Amino acid sequence: MRAIILAVQNGRHRFACETDDGLCAVFLQLAGPVVEPGDIVEGEVLSLGAQTLDLAGEACRVIGESAMLSRADALALLRGSGPL
Repeated sequence: MRAIILAVQNGRHRFACETDDGLCAVFLQLAGPVVEPGDIVEGEVLSLGAQTLDLAGEACRVIGESAMLSRADALALLRGSGPL
């Protein structure tokens, strides 16, 4: 599944992404290329736990923190003001 990066939390390696269906997720990035808003990632973008997403052909190791969220909830979690 494909998703676009909506926002990246500075200095914490966390990002929110949104699928074509409008479902969102928040990830903690462990390793891989720098993620920027507007980038496209592919993989199990609505799954929790450790996984590898594809970012322009490069492996991006992440931990899915939250999934199946609305855009507003995902962005609130990224800002630290939303519920876990």
